[in-house]
Amino acid sequence: MATTREILEPRWGDTNKTSVIVKFRYTDDDNATREVKAVITNTDGSNPDWTEVMSTFTTEQIDTNTQDRLDSIVKIQAERDEARLRDRERREQERLFDVKLNIFENPHISNSDDTDRKREIRRSSSETDVTFAALDLMIHDAFKRAGIDLPAANTTWTTSE
Repeated sequence: MATTREILEPRWGDTNKTSVIVKFRYTDDDNATREVKAVITNTDGSNPDWTEVMSTFTTEQIDTNTQDRLDSIVKIQAERDEARLRDRERREQERLFDVKLNIFENPHISNSDDTDRKREIRRSSSETDVTFAALDLMIHDAFKRAGIDLPAANTTWTTSE
């Protein structure tokens, strides 16, 4: 039974170009294949695998494969970073939604007639702003229930300038 070997995707294994990383694809007579990754060096000048790689591929082809691999790694890392950022933003939005939901479960908030301040709670974009808007609503409602007229009853405090 004869087995053939094909060299795939050789790329430099180091910046000094003294080693290459290759895949060997072995194919049997019955077309069964297997791939093996190997690092090939030629420290004493007698490595037949090194000789075969260098006679089959030019250094420019190996340079191109190396750069393609590096570009692929950079692209994959950027995609992972982007996915992590999207996941973090999604979790933050879910957390903010949960905070708003919990605040609206408070009877002082849910029973309030102050639709403008409720709207501020709903539109808040951070937990701090949500908390501040909820406190603002509860303070104004408490003064209103106590019959105390606030000097600037229509003023809403904000956390941003």
